[in-house]
Amino acid sequence: MSSTRTKWAWRIAPLALALLAVGGYGLFARAGGAARPASPAAPPRPTPVVLAPVRTRDVGVYITGLGAVTPLNTVTVHTRVDGQLLSVKFREGQLVGEGDLLAEIDSKPFEAQLTQYQGQLTRDQALLENARLDLTRYETLKAHGIVPHSCLDHGLTTSFYYADPDGNNVEMQVDNFGDWAASAEWMRTAPEFVADPIGKFIDPELIAEARRAGTDPGEIHRRSFAGEFPPAVMPSLGLPEL
Repeated sequence: MSSTRTKWAWRIAPLALALLAVGGYGLFARAGGAARPASPAAPPRPTPVVLAPVRTRDVGVYITGLGAVTPLNTVTVHTRVDGQLLSVKFREGQLVGEGDLLAEIDSKPFEAQLTQYQGQLTRDQALLENARLDLTRYETLKAHGIVPHSCLDHGLTTSFYYADPDGNNVEMQVDNFGDWAASAEWMRTAPEFVADPIGKFIDPELIAEARRAGTDPGEIHRRSFAGEFPPAVMPSLGLPEL
């Protein structure tokens, strides 16, 4: 019995010594940690300061997120003319003002139209000048007692028929268009010329009155060939019947 107790005592003794050693080290460490002074806190870092001139300006506020932006006002811009778009001179969201160039369209078709209209203007000016010369010539001859006994608008030209003292007929013919290319085009395409290639007798005095009133030469020609300036007495030139 005593030998058995002795064996257990030898086995428990080392375990008890180990527990005592661990407990003593813990008490020593706690006592030493409580006695150690706390380290001082690090001082705050200084804030850098930069000098700059004071000025007034807009401060943009940008908000990043998903959603839909609804404008307060919308404006639809239309061009005065239609054409092929060559370039766009603004970015989406850019502020634009009155007079700013927004886009460029192809100008070649409009330049071609301008050239065509300039040619038309030149032709009309020549027609007007011819009409003025015809009026001046008619009034000059009339002032000397020389008047045509008959006049005929052929469409392409207008003929004034005079009689000399010996009874001979003298024809003075003037171009109604001032441009033989335009005259030839009218002769080929005008249905009224196809229907009446000889033309209409006219009263030159009525034509002169229309010119003095400022009527356009083209309008005078259209009306005279339509028979709106007939003479009081229809003359006869001995032309064959069609």
